[in-house]
Amino acid sequence: MTATEAALLEPSPPVPPVLAAAAGPRRPRNGPARVIADLDKPNAPHFCAGAAMRPDSVLTVNQLLLMLALAEQAPEGPFVEVGVYKGGSAWHLAAIARLQGRTLHLFDTFAGIPYHDEIDNHPTGDFGDASLGDVRAAIPDARFHVGVFPDTLPPDLTGVAFVHADCDQYRSVEAVIEHLVPRLAGGGVIVFDDYGCTRGATRAVDEALAGQIHMMNSGRCYYRRGD
Repeated sequence: MTATEAALLEPSPPVPPVLAAAAGPRRPRNGPARVIADLDKPNAPHFCAGAAMRPDSVLTVNQLLLMLALAEQAPEGPFVEVGVYKGGSAWHLAAIARLQGRTLHLFDTFAGIPYHDEIDNHPTGDFGDASLGDVRAAIPDARFHVGVFPDTLPPDLTGVAFVHADCDQYRSVEAVIEHLVPRLAGGGVIVFDDYGCTRGATRAVDEALAGQIHMMNSGRCYYRRGD
């Protein structure tokens, strides 16, 4: 287990040790903590020329750091986010992707949650105040797949290194597991951002991946292919 993974699994420490752990020994100047520290510097190596300033994220700084630490250490291959909303977490993933020469694929309706089942927390249309144009302006180098996942999943998107699943509802998370777990590279990771937060997401993960997930100190979990 790496130092970063130990930080992911232990009880949440005060923020400064988490920042230090998430930066990791591999990229002391370009790790997740560095990316967050340099967010709005136009001359930073992960800043996309001509891009709008970063969108706000609904994730906490601790959640972002844990997500980015796993993304940075993922194997070769593209990044994917399912459930983009206003692009707050995708903006940070894009920064790591640029540093490492990866492609970032973003999946969302950009019109709100497409369906609701009895177990789900959010009604249809929730998060419908996102603007595709604004997210494109903030992350112009990402590849956008607009519509209901998995209908928008290209058949040639394989060998995926990292997935951030932030899609809340049972059917959406179930679709991520069904369609993206087989497309993960060896050692590829899926972070389930809504695990332990929404009933539908939690049930979908527990039904499909019981005994195969790793809990994070944020209360979320991740799956790694091959563990």
